[in-house]
Amino acid sequence: MDLKNGNPDFIRFTQFSQSGDPIITEFQFNGELIYYRWDSTRDESGEHIGENKDTGGRFSIQEDYCNELVNDPKMPYITNCYKYESHEF
Repeated sequence: MDLKNGNPDFIRFTQFSQSGDPIITEFQFNGELIYYRWDSTRDESGEHIGENKDTGGRFSIQEDYCNELVNDPKMPYITNCYKYESHEF
């Protein structure tokens, strides 16, 4: 993403479950905020259902807006988010 220069950008990662169903992670930068979206609704096996750390509930879609990208060589993540503290990718 082109965060250093402040230019709007969009990136989508697609991983696949063992049964071949897509799990999509998207990041969209509007020049100020990073919009994060994780979607496993197409995973018919249900093996990629997320768990909410705060409530213990389960979800297939997670969305958030964040302010900062931390480029950790082991595991980059976004932080200073509105709903959750951070998201790894």
